[in-house]
Amino acid sequence: MLTTGRNRLSIQLVSAIDAIFTAFCSLIGRRPMIAQASRSRKDRPAFSNLLANADESTIGYSTFFKPWEGENYSRTNIFGLRMLILCESVYIQKNNPDPEYATINLVKWVCTGTRKRWTNYFLKVYHLAINDQNTSVTAFWDSVLFYEYIQAPLNNNRARPTPEMWKKAIEPFRGLLVKHEPEAVLVIGKELWSNLLQAKLLTESGDDDWAIEVPGAPTAVATFANHPSGMGLSDSKWQPIVSRLIERARATKKY
Repeated sequence: MLTTGRNRLSIQLVSAIDAIFTAFCSLIGRRPMIAQASRSRKDRPAFSNLLANADESTIGYSTFFKPWEGENYSRTNIFGLRMLILCESVYIQKNNPDPEYATINLVKWVCTGTRKRWTNYFLKVYHLAINDQNTSVTAFWDSVLFYEYIQAPLNNNRARPTPEMWKKAIEPFRGLLVKHEPEAVLVIGKELWSNLLQAKLLTESGDDDWAIEVPGAPTAVATFANHPSGMGLSDSKWQPIVSRLIERARATKKY
């Protein structure tokens, strides 16, 4: 009986300490790392909950999808500048255990040659931007920043972003520009380009020359290319446009 009483006391004491620790973490805005590390996959939030809360998680400059940042993005790379590849949105399968890392995982699969079913889009972007057969896929993705503009996961491959999703994507994108300071932005897709215009994120700086300007970030030259899933994505048509984007960025680069 004494042993049982001591066990109960120990359990109560541990529970009390855990409650105090959790309350303290909540007060300072941090999750308890021990509890976080011990969560198994079955304990993670359901995909439906992540989908419902995606807009909430894009308050301020935070993002739902973590961007891919190549190892050499901010260093010496194949472009000689900081290049952002800006995509519109991404469809996430419901059984994806880490949807917030979807963008990073997809690019990793491209570089390692795994799961080709999901990586054709990224290979098309690579061929669109690179006119040098000696530049590998890995060297390209190691040199760029890749970001999904819509910060809410779409629930099927035919779904389109809602007006609310477009609206709530503006502030996280501004925050990304401030943090990562791209000097050139390649926008993938006409609809995304049109929405950037509507959001007044694009300014015309010359004869069909465009730039993205937000407070706190350097001006980034910008252009767009057709989406790989649509018609009219010809490497011979768009590669010169991308090459001009890079030349403009190099000409205005502040060393």
